[in-house]
Amino acid sequence: MNIAVETFDQDNIRLDELYIFKIPQKVGRYSVSYTSSQPPDDSLVGAEYFHGYDDVINDIYEIATTDSTSYLEITEYNNRKDEFRGKFHLTLYRTLKGSINVADTLFFTEGTFHTRIDD
Repeated sequence: MNIAVETFDQDNIRLDELYIFKIPQKVGRYSVSYTSSQPPDDSLVGAEYFHGYDDVINDIYEIATTDSTSYLEITEYNNRKDEFRGKFHLTLYRTLKGSINVADTLFFTEGTFHTRIDD
């Protein structure tokens, strides 16, 4: 399962996306690691943040290879409704630098989510 959280401007053009991927569909706390969302599947939960405008990506942020603090926790899972609740803490470092005057590090602390699987 993947979670994508996007922001848009007043003209409904995408600006930013927080993407958390390869999330197990069961209650538990999972370390978020530096990994790819593409096969081969290593089963590690990963996260990336994209900053740009529409379909142009200016900056990419990723989990550091040495990170041990980032996590995602699924606190509730209703398999009849495919509904999840949870929380997360992420530290992401800029790996693609295309913008000026943006942070080198992003911190998401005390993040929460409530979502359903959309097939």
